[in-house]
Amino acid sequence: MAKKSKKRKKAKKKTKAAARNGDVIIITGASGVKPKKVLKKLNEYLIRNKQKAVKVYDLEELLVKHALKDPICKASPTFQLELQHNQRQPIIAVTSLPYPLLKTLWNRAVQEASKGIKKTTSSGQNVAFVMHAAYFKPDSTEFVPIADVKKLLGIKPKCVVHLIDDIYDVLDWLRGPDGIFNHIDLPEDNFEQLQRCIRDLMSTLIWRQVEAGASIHLASLLNNIPLFTLATKHRCRLLQKIFETNVHPVYLSHPISEARKKAVAGDKKLFEDWAAEVGNLADHLSTKLDVWEPTTIDELRLKLVQIVAPTEKGKLEETKMYIPRLLQRWPLGNADEILWSQPPQQTEEPLDPALFLTNDEVKKIENAETWDQIVKLLGQDKCTKLRFISGQLAHLVSLISIQINSRDRTLVGQCPAIIIYRPVFNGNKATGVVKELQAHRKLVELQHYIGQSQGVVFVLENSDDEKLVWRNAVKELLIAPKGRWSGFAKEERGQDISSDRAEGIACFVTKNNLSFENVVKEMKNASRVLEFHWGEIPQSTLVGAVKGQDWAEFDEDRVQELKIEIKARMHYKKVLGTYEESQKIVKRDLNVIDFANIIIKVLTNQGE
Repeated sequence: MAKKSKKRKKAKKKTKAAARNGDVIIITGASGVKPKKVLKKLNEYLIRNKQKAVKVYDLEELLVKHALKDPICKASPTFQLELQHNQRQPIIAVTSLPYPLLKTLWNRAVQEASKGIKKTTSSGQNVAFVMHAAYFKPDSTEFVPIADVKKLLGIKPKCVVHLIDDIYDVLDWLRGPDGIFNHIDLPEDNFEQLQRCIRDLMSTLIWRQVEAGASIHLASLLNNIPLFTLATKHRCRLLQKIFETNVHPVYLSHPISEARKKAVAGDKKLFEDWAAEVGNLADHLSTKLDVWEPTTIDELRLKLVQIVAPTEKGKLEETKMYIPRLLQRWPLGNADEILWSQPPQQTEEPLDPALFLTNDEVKKIENAETWDQIVKLLGQDKCTKLRFISGQLAHLVSLISIQINSRDRTLVGQCPAIIIYRPVFNGNKATGVVKELQAHRKLVELQHYIGQSQGVVFVLENSDDEKLVWRNAVKELLIAPKGRWSGFAKEERGQDISSDRAEGIACFVTKNNLSFENVVKEMKNASRVLEFHWGEIPQSTLVGAVKGQDWAEFDEDRVQELKIEIKARMHYKKVLGTYEESQKIVKRDLNVIDFANIIIKVLTNQGE
């Protein structure tokens, strides 16, 4: 018994000693994310809350230090010239070195850092080891992974945190005085600067994607340690909890585009109220849980105008055109409570820094109804360039969209719980919400969340939203040329139903008793009260004995079309139906505080 008692005491001593050791987290991110500023904000937050600060080791600083000492680098006139040219950013010269030499210097830098990290963690302080998972070599414009896993295993990292930020803010850092995209000396006019800006944004997207893939691979090679992708506009508390190894990760999914469309149409209050409502939910959830919010990256907000323009065959058609302006960003939280730092010289118009289009010209384009009007306002030469820019911006939008899908799936994968808030906000489906729910469902099927509460989904539905779904569905069915009912609903003189008229009819038929059969039945009443034609069937089929039968068949066809439209708009319900009952909690018409409290209670109980 005495021997067992001694063993237990030794075991307790070892446990206490281990508890005193700090943890190491590897911080990765593409250039322009500014991880050291992120960690500075974190430390300020920790100190305000009477917590111990995190010690930061910057691999890049050590890499430059070893390059400056290296005899080969010292003897190279080319390298010395590049150093002189990049005095403010010597890392640019260092990453231009041949790969074998760069790798050697990298290993020396990690070896030096390891000694300091060991001393720091043994004193009980946490460590952030800042590095790139892949390096951009400016001389060859290629991305190369450089991490030596064996060396990094020596610092015993607990996890990898991959930092990301909006590409517009990243570009503002990178085109500053010390930035790799500082093109101030290039003799370019405002059109050339606009083109270069778009190319730089595309490069920034590619850089981020390469860094993301390299970070995932790095974490897997480091004995499959956890990887967290974290936007710098998240709360400081979230990174604090990652350091504390006490993470309850949840992903907050909600519609974004619908509110932004309404803001563009002039209803800014709806956008602001919706953002405040979502923010209130996130704030309350964050008191007990660790919330990943998709709006912490908000890049798909390029301004789009619709005009009537001639096609190649000379016909007039409505066309979409991107112009180099950004719509209002999703509001940020308390600046002192988030990890992000504002660039010192934020560009007023990130897409068009040299103002190829003046703000006055932008307003004229937005107010124009036809392409001919724009040509008269801007001139043929500028309009030709504008068409070219619109095509480039469309390509940028496609790249952003691809990354949104990839990133959101990554974030859903690191969060066992997904919260769907008002999935048909304002009566319109949110494609992104459905995709995130589908990604979560697939991961649940593949048992990805084993050991992490098995994967659970929370949904808050809203009755008013669902009424608007019916109204919007009827409206879309009536509008020509795509609306399935547009051939059966006409004005008295045979004209197509306009958008405003369709909305009035939809309001009439969806006031009460929202069933497929009743809505179709109400169309007959609406046609008499609002004076329009409904059911343009050849008259010969509507006379005599067969009239009732033909109308019944007509109504049944319209019912089926309405069912298709409603089901498409409520597709999330079909996905939700594939979850087991124990994996989903669906509530209706609660306020955000009550909904958040239910989620917190369920998840914290599961975590105990």
